Amino acid sequence: MRYLFCILLLTAGASAALAQSAQTVAPPPPPTLLPQTSTSTSCLITCDTVAATCQNGCVVVGPVASGSAASSGGNASCTLACTTQQLVCKQGCTR
Repeated sequence: MRYLFCILLLTAGASAALAQSAQTVAPPPPPTLLPQTSTSTSCLITCDTVAATCQNGCVVVGPVASGSAASSGGNASCTLACTTQQLVCKQGCTR
């Protein structure tokens, strides 16, 4: 009887090990990116171009006088206005 019990235990253990090794987990599917329409992409590029042109206008060329707008923070407010305009423009592209 003891012999038969050992054979049953060995058979059960072997079948459980085979069942566990036979299970394979499928890898997750690769991420898919949503296609952007050319209209949306064109709109975003236009917003970036306008903002770059605006920010180029904020750069002071030549010697900076001590009382100029650049030394008093005028350049920072100009750049901030350009960036704000760019963000507002881009929000309009997603609609």
